[in-house]
Amino acid sequence: MITTNQLAKFDIDTHKILTSYDIYSVDQNLEEQRFIPRRIFSINIDVENNLDINALTGKKIQKNVYRLYLIAKKSAVNVQEIRATIEKYSQHTFRVSKLDEKAVSSLDKAVILRLFFNMLPFYGIKGTGMLGNLFLTPSKPHLTQKIYLDLTRLVVGNDCNLFLSTSRFTKVKSFKEHGISLFNNMERKSLNNAPWFDIDLKKWQIKQVNKYNKNLNTENCFINAPLYPKDKPRPMLFWSDGKLNQVQSTKFYHLYNLVSVFNSVFREYFSELKFEKVDTAKQLLGRLSQTEWGNRLDKHIEEFFAKNQLNLIDNRIVGDERIKDIKAALVRLLPTVKVDIRPTIEDKFGYNLVVINNKQYFQTHDDIKDNYATDYQQAIVQHLTIDTFRKGDLKSTLINSLKELIIKKDLKGRRLSLYHSPDSMKGWEFYQVVKEVYGAKAVYLFKMINGIEFEVRRLDLQKSSKFIGSDNTDLQYLIKTPANTFYNLNRKNIFTLPNAELFDDLNEMISHQNCSSVTKEEIKSTLNDLSKSYLKYSVKYQSLISIINKRELNSFNINDLKDEFDFMKKNKILSPIAINLLLDELYEQYGLVLKVKPKTKAHVQKYLSGLTDINYFFDKDDQDVIYYNVGTISKNMNMSIAKSSHIWQLQPNTKLNERGFATIETENILKFLQMMRVNFVRFHQLTVIPFPFKYLREFIQLEEKKRLIKKDVTDLLK
Repeated sequence: MITTNQLAKFDIDTHKILTSYDIYSVDQNLEEQRFIPRRIFSINIDVENNLDINALTGKKIQKNVYRLYLIAKKSAVNVQEIRATIEKYSQHTFRVSKLDEKAVSSLDKAVILRLFFNMLPFYGIKGTGMLGNLFLTPSKPHLTQKIYLDLTRLVVGNDCNLFLSTSRFTKVKSFKEHGISLFNNMERKSLNNAPWFDIDLKKWQIKQVNKYNKNLNTENCFINAPLYPKDKPRPMLFWSDGKLNQVQSTKFYHLYNLVSVFNSVFREYFSELKFEKVDTAKQLLGRLSQTEWGNRLDKHIEEFFAKNQLNLIDNRIVGDERIKDIKAALVRLLPTVKVDIRPTIEDKFGYNLVVINNKQYFQTHDDIKDNYATDYQQAIVQHLTIDTFRKGDLKSTLINSLKELIIKKDLKGRRLSLYHSPDSMKGWEFYQVVKEVYGAKAVYLFKMINGIEFEVRRLDLQKSSKFIGSDNTDLQYLIKTPANTFYNLNRKNIFTLPNAELFDDLNEMISHQNCSSVTKEEIKSTLNDLSKSYLKYSVKYQSLISIINKRELNSFNINDLKDEFDFMKKNKILSPIAINLLLDELYEQYGLVLKVKPKTKAHVQKYLSGLTDINYFFDKDDQDVIYYNVGTISKNMNMSIAKSSHIWQLQPNTKLNERGFATIETENILKFLQMMRVNFVRFHQLTVIPFPFKYLREFIQLEEKKRLIKKDVTDLLK
């Protein structure tokens, strides 16, 4: 059983909604107007006329038509007021309509959900939804170096799937201080055309504005864009164990809590919202822990570079002492390898780690660039950014860099080094469709020739044509099995969540309201059972029975038990292990939750079944479509989960298969799932699609670089 972020089927009572609210729609022709109505309304609502709109959302309904939906309390505003507001900001004609019950009933459920979720700040959720998004705001806002503000945004997908994303707002003042030259060539990132946001950190208000507003205090203005190229927001952990307040700040807890609040506030209009549960089969991953499994890869890389020369290249114009730290770390990691620091690549056939500068370097050296794009011809090169080399990430950074060198060597020689079961690849073919310059598409192929050697190449136009026809517009990954059956492989916008029991048990532990008490006799009975099962703790458990007998209480609630366990720890009556055994037994027998331990072996399936191992299931409406997700190795789990586990879809390609149809080949599909038991694509973790696509991506990048160089030369000769 796994839980996904997609909501199970639910009902909406549109008649009751329209007894309390009015819903309006506004259409705009995007060809005739530079900015969308959402921007107009956010300016008007929050800054000037205080138009009484509760929330808004919108979407494109045709190629050039954007439709905005507004919700307001019954009779709080009318069509004329909305139209008059729009006409103040634009001379273009907008169509404004008040929706009747038939029109509201025909709306996508996702649109109605967005409107109501965006109203949650009125009901205790700390955040704002006036911009068509619900931004969750932390209790203690933190500006990194007075530049960045990270906010978490709720997204309601078209399939009624909920997920949280982190948005980074950068202070306009910081752009001015650092200069805007960085953004001259970046789409929609200059101060002239990016939307501005007025964010009040004290009142927790966020308003989209334009920079021409005379009353605007530019000190509080932000742009929803990074300050540096390729800079990303700091994501909130998807799930983490540890202290309770840490768990409550994770994405999973926020999602469940939002749904819980939604159900309590809007139960008059919606049936209960619940996340979808799916029965799955599981591919277990053996007896090795994640650490043991990763150590095998590390050992293989160490053995490889014990036989092959490794060069550390520092050809930066302005260097620093950190290059010596990198060399020292490499020596510690690979004691049998001689590592030399060199200014240039002398050995074109060696293995070269080339150190390049960090993003702060570019702030102060606008006229100087790294030699990042140097064409090294036959050399095997992996770039290492100096600022990614931090003390806490030494091993993972270096192992990944060395692994990438081996993959580049494999591509050069067309022989596998890191995959140890190549015979299982016999008869399989892997295709990737990529969009090239000017929208043209190309198709690349990877297949095994024998047990070690492989072929990777770009298909010619004639062979590519059957993969990029009009009915395969969304095709990216394609797989051909040994039975000559083609399957499309697509990532769905759905991912797994910890199961609802974890959220429920955490809340029960927090509130202690739904938890019954346990009697003195029940505690003594539990201790006697444990004494028989765990003889080494028998004396201690019997001592505890004597203590319980002396208590005046005849029943113990959660708080009473907490006091007892604190007493036991302080007086060393029971060890932590013995206490945990008692806690587990009280939970199993009487449902008493004093401590939630999701990552213990006994609880992994209850709480985290969708986040571990490889799960797969068939489409309930079409047995020829299979879904799977790849989690983490569940044995000895001791890590946080930074990202969720996406659901992937494997579906026969009826156009490419003979007779236009093929059923799921159970035997080959199970072999296909085994291909994800590869831990060199992602650091010490399972890969989520077959590893040949890693080789295809690397090969495609090399080919694109060659094509660009060839194009530059051709342009010079014109």
